Amino acid sequence: LSLHGNAAAEPLRVEDFDLLAMNGGLEGLERTELLDGDIHLMSPQYLRHAMAKAMFHEALLDWKRQHKPELVVLSEVSVAMPPYDEPIPDVVLCDTPQGSKGVQVETVHLLIEVADDSRKRDLGYKKALYAAQGVPEYWVVDLAKGKVCQFSEPGDAGWGAEAELAFGARVEAVTLAGLGVETAQLG
Repeated sequence: LSLHGNAAAEPLRVEDFDLLAMNGGLEGLERTELLDGDIHLMSPQYLRHAMAKAMFHEALLDWKRQHKPELVVLSEVSVAMPPYDEPIPDVVLCDTPQGSKGVQVETVHLLIEVADDSRKRDLGYKKALYAAQGVPEYWVVDLAKGKVCQFSEPGDAGWGAEAELAFGARVEAVTLAGLGVETAQLG
């Protein structure tokens, strides 16, 4: 659900969205993200979604502790992608964030979205956005289709490499040596 609704209005910029949120303008709308200059309400997260998100979060934490302790694993944090986007992915692996607002996109190593009601947006607009923004790797945990969609080699024209793995397979990161996540418990 978009709150912009007025095609003639100027798209909302990241800095204006942050200012609106910091000054209480989104009170009662805490689960929102900025996509293409519009404020979008996010769906409720039910148990299956929450369990999948927690599983991937824990797997990234385990990998980080062994391989890259300087990185940070965050859940549901805003990622600033100026000028008109500030999505809230389910799991983010990034360098240590600076400041008090959204994580800067150039510090991101991996974004993970758990898709149920958000499937169309996660595999549509966000997939294209994350490639154009240069996110090194993007995974969509597609609960409806029982698979993980994995994207790497980002560019303006999209992703240079794509793979799909059915639940039950081990997802191996393309850009992060040694990172693998078992998905058997999702099936």
